[in-house]
Amino acid sequence: MTMRVYYLVGQPRSGSTFVGDWIARRLEAVNAGEVWQTMLAAGRLTDPTFDARSERWGKPEFRAAKRAEIEADPFWAEVLARPEGDPYAALLSVGGKKSDVLVDTSKTDHAVERYRALGCDVTVVHTIRAFSTWAASVRRYRTQYDQTPRSRARLLLAYLRRNRQFRNYRRTGPYILVPQEKLGRLEAVFDFPAAASGPEGAYLRCEMFGTPSFRTSFDADRADVRVSPADRLLYALVGCLTS
Repeated sequence: MTMRVYYLVGQPRSGSTFVGDWIARRLEAVNAGEVWQTMLAAGRLTDPTFDARSERWGKPEFRAAKRAEIEADPFWAEVLARPEGDPYAALLSVGGKKSDVLVDTSKTDHAVERYRALGCDVTVVHTIRAFSTWAASVRRYRTQYDQTPRSRARLLLAYLRRNRQFRNYRRTGPYILVPQEKLGRLEAVFDFPAAASGPEGAYLRCEMFGTPSFRTSFDADRADVRVSPADRLLYALVGCLTS
């Protein structure tokens, strides 16, 4: 059985959690959540630069608590107990018992080629948010980005660099772009059949780094879909300008 993987890339606060969960529910798939981060926390992967790049890994006690949480989760406990040397092969073995579709919302693109090397059909789903609302959201959650011109410039450079990097996946295989203004009408973005009516419980959410306030349905009152002329210019600079 060939597994189809929908791999979500995009910067934090770009809608990737919502889009990944929507895909998994629509296809009655396994939503494995932020797999790369989960594997790191469980000690199955190493990345010496990761701690310096993420606030969530700042304290050893937090890392230990998260690892214990992952090991206590039934799905991830089974993955971690598998004999495969490659943790992604173990994930596919366990996830494949539930569905032939797996959703990975890692945001970072470290594992795209890992899945392909394991024989998966990988569709890269790139979520992007207009810079003005994205920068405001990031500053609320990451205190190192204050209101100074220097910090705003750092955010802008990161926004351009990362989104251009993710946009390049349109050249290497199936690729779907999801700008923030289309979050409320994903049916028009994805060429999926009508919602399946399979056995109850076919959908499985195994997100270990989910947003506490996450909602499974689009909430127009909470979503900010404004796209200013300046934002559209930045969309164009990274090749993500949409109609």
